[in-house]
Formats: sequence, structure tokens, C-alpha cells
Amino acid sequence: MPPVASSKLNVLGLVGIAACLLAFATLGNVAAFRVVGVVIILHSAYVLITRSVPVGIKGRPASFYLTGASAISIGILLGVIGVLLVLYPGEASRMLASTPS
Repeated sequence: MPPVASSKLNVLGLVGIAACLLAFATLGNVAAFRVVGVVIILHSAYVLITRSVPVGIKGRPASFYLTGASAISIGILLGVIGVLLVLYPGEASRMLASTPS
């Protein structure tokens, strides 16, 4: 991937993380899980469009790329997770944001 495209993706990734953090800090858990779901759906769309998932250690070049059917499967799985978070944020909040009693 060319450096310009890579830097744009890094900025978009940071914007997504910032949106999630801001949502949790200001909106509450239920609305924040909806925001996380939307960010995951957008990432899923990107994976399905590019049909490529880099695998490796953060900060280093990718060791290899998942392509083809495996990338499409990961994109669909991400999309399903994102849609579930958007549709059922209360359940996600109870399961993921609660502390054990």
C-alpha cells in the first residue's frame, strides 16, 4: 500500500478510536456501543471493498495479508458484530461494561 494511502488510513483509524472514546466519555454506555458498532461496520465495509486484511505486529510492516475468501469472511463477521452492537447496545453494555459482583 502506498504511504499516502497508509497515512490516510492511520488518520481514519485514529478518528474512529477518538469517536469511540468520546462517545464513552460523554454519551453513556448504550449510545457508545452504538458508535462502536458504526465504526466496526465502516471497517467491515473497508475490508470487503479492499478484500485484504493485514496481519502482523502493530508498528511493523504486515507479516502477510489475508485475501480472497478469508478476507471476505472476516469482513462479513465484522459487519455482523457491528450490526449486533447497533441493534442491541443495551445487551452489549450489560455483558461487556459491567463489573463482576
